[in-house]
Amino acid sequence: MTEAPRAPLIGREEESNTARSALERAATGRLEVFLIEGEAGIGKTRLVTEATQQGQRLGFGAWTASFEEMERVRSFGPLLDALDCHARSSDPRRRDIAGMLLPDVDPGARSDRPFQIVEALVGLMEEEALAQPRVLVLDNLHWADPMSLYSIRTAVRRLAYVPLLLIGTMRPQPRTRDLEHLLHALDHEGWQPTFLSPLGDDAVLTLAAHLLGSPPSSRLVARLSSASGNPFFIMELVDALKKDGQLDAAPEPASLSPDVRLTILTKISFLSEPSIELLRAAAVLGTNFFVTDLVTIVRLPLGELMPRIRECLAASVLDEDEEKIRFRHDLIREALYLDMPAAIRKGMHLEIARLLLDAGASPTRVAEHFLIGAEAGDRAAITVLRQAALEASRSPQTRIELLRAARELHLDDDPEVMLTDADLADALVGGAHFDEAIPLARSLLDRTQDAQLRRRLRRLIARALRIAGRWRELMDTTDEWLQGDLHPE
Repeated sequence: MTEAPRAPLIGREEESNTARSALERAATGRLEVFLIEGEAGIGKTRLVTEATQQGQRLGFGAWTASFEEMERVRSFGPLLDALDCHARSSDPRRRDIAGMLLPDVDPGARSDRPFQIVEALVGLMEEEALAQPRVLVLDNLHWADPMSLYSIRTAVRRLAYVPLLLIGTMRPQPRTRDLEHLLHALDHEGWQPTFLSPLGDDAVLTLAAHLLGSPPSSRLVARLSSASGNPFFIMELVDALKKDGQLDAAPEPASLSPDVRLTILTKISFLSEPSIELLRAAAVLGTNFFVTDLVTIVRLPLGELMPRIRECLAASVLDEDEEKIRFRHDLIREALYLDMPAAIRKGMHLEIARLLLDAGASPTRVAEHFLIGAEAGDRAAITVLRQAALEASRSPQTRIELLRAARELHLDDDPEVMLTDADLADALVGGAHFDEAIPLARSLLDRTQDAQLRRRLRRLIARALRIAGRWRELMDTTDEWLQGDLHPE
């Protein structure tokens, strides 16, 4: 696939001016937020690039946090990457923040640790933005994990007088509860998303003329109507027709679906069949992936895969992204992924989860595949989801969601369901969901005679009542245990 010439920002003058105004206000020493909403391929990334370049001309530094669909269980991950917080950092402060994410042996031992991480991240943003104005790009907020979204909410609340511009991109769907909370908080402060509509007819013609170097023919104009004003679709369609020598061919509605998937799949059809099959496997791994993971799931040596990977890189279907390989655009990956039947996708996720697990991948990296592919009664999936929940102890909401998913996989007669329920009750306490955690723990206490589990549940109930400030109920519960000849720990 030959990448089309980069187009100027066409039909987005108003939005570009809005971004520049936000930058100028941020430069005076105040936090600004610029949210961009729109469908895939509508030009969100292009507008962000323009805004970031404007910021650089005004002396702004830039951070970029890109959230991925298959990495939602990686709490804080993209924010840590954006701020360069990792174990090998030369900055002790950044090393300390990365170290705070290491899981506790007892997930309930430091229930406040996630909020300490949030404070540390926001403090780092504040210090560095005061030293140099910053743009923080938050790409694909619809895939962001709960604690990253909470960190952004905290930054907005705390950094009102810091020269910082937050630029967030998102699609209309999906909308998680945590994202809705963030958007509500931003709306309360007067920051509402800028919705990118499809390009108008004049902008479509201007974009096509730029891509071609001359005005499009009337026949091509008729074909471009199938692009529905989506810039990415327009560029892909023009490039495909150029390659096939069909720019001036008569429109054939029956063979030209307005579905972007068809255009993209047609465009990559010139690749070798082995390379296309490689791309299909990669699409199940996610928008970006480790080459070692690809080697594992296709069960071929790297030397045999490299010619196929090089072919996809040369065709601009894939790009290099530091330690990973990524699809050039989300729509390319989605076209390949959604072209497969749902049952096949589900089976591939399950197979990938098992192969990666056997290869030594961490539960966090495998969990998302089990969430999509596992069926009820899958003990390996239940175990991995519980382990991933332990690793996600710094993100209470992620931990809760993983344990709920594990709970749904248990069969009704599975004796180990009580252990998952106990973990869930503990996670609910960590997330301050006391009204759900305490009844769940009490019901488990009534159903088990296991002494170790009973001690754990009593500690959990007491901790929840204490944190919630329900002192009378704590005293009554303690009396009840004493009267029953049970001693609370």
